[in-house]
Order: sequence, then C-alpha cells, then structure tokens
Amino acid sequence: EGFSASPEAAAAAADLRAALKADAAKALDEKFFPAPIFDVAREHEGVFERITDIFRRFPQSPGRLDRLPRAGAALAGRLGAVSARTFVLVGERDEEERLRSAKAIAAGIPGAELAVVPETSRFLHVEESRAVMRKLTDFFLPEPEIER
Repeated sequence: EGFSASPEAAAAAADLRAALKADAAKALDEKFFPAPIFDVAREHEGVFERITDIFRRFPQSPGRLDRLPRAGAALAGRLGAVSARTFVLVGERDEEERLRSAKAIAAGIPGAELAVVPETSRFLHVEESRAVMRKLTDFFLPEPEIER
C-alpha cells in the first residue's frame, strides 16, 4: 500500500480480479500464467510447472480480491517507523513497478538492506532458491557469527 501503479498495471489487475471471480481456473490458465511475470520461470526447467502447481493447489479466496484499503496512513508513509533489522529481496527481472517499490521500501526503512537477485523475477525464491537462502543466511548470520 502507498505505492502507485501505472494505469496499465491497475487496469490489468482489475481485469484479472474480475476474471478470477468469474472462473478462477480459467483465469489462471488464460490470463495469469501467460503473463510476462512468468517469463523467467519458463526459462528454468521445471520451475514454471512448480509455480503453476502451487497456484492451482492453493487458489485464492475470491473475497480477498475485494478488500478495501486500510484506514489511516498508507503503509509506505510509515516505513520510517520500522525499527526492526530489515532485508528487502527482489528479483532483477521483476516488473519495473515492483523493483521501484522494493527500492523505496529499503530506502524508507532506516538501516534496511536491499538485495536485487540477478536473473530472477518475483518468484526468486523458487527460481534461485539456493542463492536466496545464501543471501538470507548471510543477512541473519553474518560471517563472524558462523563457521563456514
């Protein structure tokens, strides 16, 4: 919340929400899975199939799509109040708006670290799980604290 989407992205999201409400399985196959956000996953053997299987097994509740924005200040405006040690991960080949949001989140939280994982999309944890785990381990257990 608090990060604006382009008119094109907002229209595509609204179209997808409407299609998911009408027929979730059909919307996944005809609108969601063909989307460019899956291009990187398609480049890795078996990854796209793994992701689509997850979406098919755990469909979203249609009511979730109608949630109203939270009352009060947008979450983006409250980032400066975060005092927890924070690590923001984003895929280098994710949508431009998501990259921009991740950078803004990391910049808005005092002391936050940003990691842009090369050659990954929003599914970086599936596409390059070892690289993501290494980055998380390095963040949570810095070198002096662990034996390698």
